[in-house]
Amino acid sequence: MVDSSVKLIFEKFKVGRLSSQVIQTGFGMVLFQGLNFITSVFLARQLGPVGQGRYQLLISIVVFVTMFTKLGLGEGLSYLLPKYRQNQPEKIFSLIAYVLFFTTLVSFVVSLLLVWQADYLAARFFGMSGFSNDLSWTPILIPITNLVMMGVAALRGLGRTDLRAYVYYLLVGSSTLVFLVFFSSRGLSLAEAFAARSLAFGLSGLATMILIAILSKSAWQMPSWSDLKQLHSFSSLLIFSGIFLYLVEQPMVDLILVGRFESDATVGIYSVASRSTIAVVLVFNAFVIVVGPAMANFAAQKNFRDLFLLYKKVSNRMALITLLLGGGVLVFRREFLGLFGVEYQSGETYLVILLVGYMIVGFAGMNSPVLLATGHSNLEFSFTGIAFLLMLLLGVIFGYYWGANGVALATSSAVIFLSLARRWAISRYFDMKYFTHNGTYEYFFRK
Repeated sequence: MVDSSVKLIFEKFKVGRLSSQVIQTGFGMVLFQGLNFITSVFLARQLGPVGQGRYQLLISIVVFVTMFTKLGLGEGLSYLLPKYRQNQPEKIFSLIAYVLFFTTLVSFVVSLLLVWQADYLAARFFGMSGFSNDLSWTPILIPITNLVMMGVAALRGLGRTDLRAYVYYLLVGSSTLVFLVFFSSRGLSLAEAFAARSLAFGLSGLATMILIAILSKSAWQMPSWSDLKQLHSFSSLLIFSGIFLYLVEQPMVDLILVGRFESDATVGIYSVASRSTIAVVLVFNAFVIVVGPAMANFAAQKNFRDLFLLYKKVSNRMALITLLLGGGVLVFRREFLGLFGVEYQSGETYLVILLVGYMIVGFAGMNSPVLLATGHSNLEFSFTGIAFLLMLLLGVIFGYYWGANGVALATSSAVIFLSLARRWAISRYFDMKYFTHNGTYEYFFRK
């Protein structure tokens, strides 16, 4: 009965090109994560634990700083451009040009400040020897990362999520791996790894600019001050919306904490264990990309019956796939870590602790897309903010006493809190029970 209902739901949601773009985006994301995993294995084997840790920490910092220097304007473009397409199409591409120039300039200035204080940050904050040299790459890496992220946000706002998928998921992922293989012909150094990423993002940024120029068919008109004020006012509310979630779910804060309490090599081993959770994280991200638009569509129509049916069925399927993939990684964790190199197998404990947390995320259901689709973004913001503070507090305390194991436990605890808080909110607003009288797994897997 539920299967036929969900099938009918997807048939209702098929709206020609939109469905095609959603499928292409979902496929592109899965492909990107696969390429990213292969790249991670290649880097770990080439750079060794110390180089791996420094590389992953710098890239995490680059992405984090870029999220700040975007000033929320990428998300603002994604939401406001559809309105301009309907009412003032002549201002679309001048707005895009303004946002690209402004945020790239801001990102370059911030990166220069990082270089200026590189020695102090490396010694007092990050606690890794030689990391000041790595920070010297930020004036290249941060602006071009900003250019790509803003460009794909513009493509999304223009209604071309298919092109966004081709650029961000296919071109970035494949070109990064190709450049790394090219530089590794005589052994890969850390500087060459950063150069490969710079070239890949530079190529992808150029491709994005060309695509935007091709799509620029209407006459250009400079936006008014009121247009810019509206854009900045709207975007300012979105600056922190994804930052807390990034800090909780991506390895940056925990890598910094591990660097403070453990050796540089341990940072690399921990980063590989964290990356190895991708098998579970990928399941959740792929479901969000593919099913999220359908949930938003039903919420906009106030069709909560179909929204609930879709939520229920997809959550059960996601839980089952999470159990199979996560369980497989847990059982074969030593062999899995051995793909990166035998020296990383000492991170088994980190992997187990982190993987348990992310598996609970998969078991808890598709809660975040429902909260956002139904207008409860304030709850999502509050939950992610509390989860970040919890991870930071527990990370300092647990890390002091138990080192990297404690940091992993703090991260896993924060992730579990976030998933259960979202599930509690869904239960409260939609009157659904988290536990049945026969136990949790009946809810997860019942027909």
